[in-house]
Amino acid sequence: MIVIRDTATAVSRARSALWVTLLIAGSAVGLASCDSESSPVDESLLLSWSPPETSREIYVSNVPQEQTINLLDEIDYRLILPNTPLTHRLIVRGGRDIVVIGGAFKLKGYSDLVTNKAALSFQAGERSADGRIVHIEGIYFDMSDARDRDALALADQNAIFHVQNVRFENVNGDHLGLHPDAIENWGGAKEIRVSKATVITDHQGFFIAPLQPSHTDPIEYVELREIDFRRNDGVYGSYPNHKCPIYVWFVGLQPEKCETYTRGVRFKDVYATHAENCWDFGMNDVKPTTQETSGCAAVLDSSGTEMSWPTLPVEGSVKQGPPPGGEFVPFGAVGIGYKSPGYIKTQAKD
Repeated sequence: MIVIRDTATAVSRARSALWVTLLIAGSAVGLASCDSESSPVDESLLLSWSPPETSREIYVSNVPQEQTINLLDEIDYRLILPNTPLTHRLIVRGGRDIVVIGGAFKLKGYSDLVTNKAALSFQAGERSADGRIVHIEGIYFDMSDARDRDALALADQNAIFHVQNVRFENVNGDHLGLHPDAIENWGGAKEIRVSKATVITDHQGFFIAPLQPSHTDPIEYVELREIDFRRNDGVYGSYPNHKCPIYVWFVGLQPEKCETYTRGVRFKDVYATHAENCWDFGMNDVKPTTQETSGCAAVLDSSGTEMSWPTLPVEGSVKQGPPPGGEFVPFGAVGIGYKSPGYIKTQAKD
């Protein structure tokens, strides 16, 4: 069941009531604001990209079947997820700007391994607006029971995707079916921006190859900041861990062509904990790897713990090991009842 509420009228009434309150309070309001001290803000918790304003709310119920929401391409929406984890996939198609803040998925297993079934997917409408924003924040994905399923799928070559303060846990598979990813590009994007994410996977992390899977809808630009990747510890469901996961895939499926994003990629504070009993760091953790025979192979620093790509339009690097301060999105920090910490007012280059 999906409930839709138009918030434009409610917002207008709220603003009117606020102005009346301010006029009645008069100068006392000003005096109080001058004398009071604002609470200190921990700027390290602030998020990089703020959500767009929306005019319509959609309340999503928790039902024992997958749901598809078809939105009007000229309307901005905020999706309100239920206060219990969704156990079946949610497909969102169309819409202009879309905001989803808070909520959780604990996807059940599927017997059908013919087609992929991501827990949450966003797809283009018939007239997708160029540069529309899809803002995804504060969601907890527990994929323990979902064999070979992606957590988040993105498919709109006109959209700018914000993915912030998200925890992906136990993305698992066994290579016999479809390959699971925390985030996968299903059909292009104008930009993919991910900030503050923890990814625990035994297979793949961000499979965001620039032309995957259609080879016709490219991704223009990708920015990844404050993200930590590591392999699952133990066995989830009935499926053993994949031995050596690929945490980030940002080159085309034919690495020898060195195809990457038309406006490049930026890494900032990205950490990949190299799995034990795997090849050396850099040989499989991020593609393109150090083993590529073409001109886009990764290069390790003198310590052998930091990867960079000097021949590609790539700014920054990927570092081996967990972040010095621990996971960027620890367990319990996001999901049901999530409250946003706020946003950086000015987006700085660094």
